[in-house]
Amino acid sequence: MAVNPDFQGLFNDLIHWTRFQLAQFNDLHSAYAKNMFRLIKQYRTVGRLKLTSDELFKQLDLPKSYKKDQGNVRKRVLRPIKEELTPVIRGLAIKTIRG
Repeated sequence: MAVNPDFQGLFNDLIHWTRFQLAQFNDLHSAYAKNMFRLIKQYRTVGRLKLTSDELFKQLDLPKSYKKDQGNVRKRVLRPIKEELTPVIRGLAIKTIRG
């Protein structure tokens, strides 16, 4: 049984890649930052992750009370995510699109 040479790197480098990502993940403190890190890594080949407000609440399991006060989302969720993930993910930008 042989592995296609085009995919050989996936199997040979898996240990190093996983350790590196796990080390980055473990350095994060906020649960929201950890969840967003996981989501961003899933979409890394796309280049961007775009979530509606409802998707954001569902993916990060945000409290329903935050929907009433969007300041909580910016202060307690988005700001810590940006602070923790900017050093880890090059070029990270969080943009709020209204309307």
